Amino acid sequence: MHVTHKGIAATPLLGILIATSIIVASGSAWAFAQGHPPGAAFWTLWGLVFVTITVMWILADAKSQPKAKAHESGAVIFIFWFVYLPYYLFRTRKLRGLLWLLGFALLFYLGAAAQWMTYAVMGKS
Repeated sequence: MHVTHKGIAATPLLGILIATSIIVASGSAWAFAQGHPPGAAFWTLWGLVFVTITVMWILADAKSQPKAKAHESGAVIFIFWFVYLPYYLFRTRKLRGLLWLLGFALLFYLGAAAQWMTYAVMGKS
């Protein structure tokens, strides 16, 4: 018996990625303000979560893009995501894909930026 799985649509995954980025940014800024900045393990885990959601979004988005050929498996995209994401965005969205890439970068670094802004506002303490 063959079981098919439709998967999650791309738009909710993008919303999850945005919400998760905001939560990470808020949490890291709050922790930094309390004198306990997130450590390397936190940022490593955030990177893993970010890449996982991004790869899920690529796979879901590829189903709705006529120019996309998602013949790559999720594992291949997961391993080579740093190269594949810009390629995919440019292939499916041309120059507008660069804005999408900038958006993904901003989402990824939002936590570090929030922590830096907290430092700038609070001073060295």
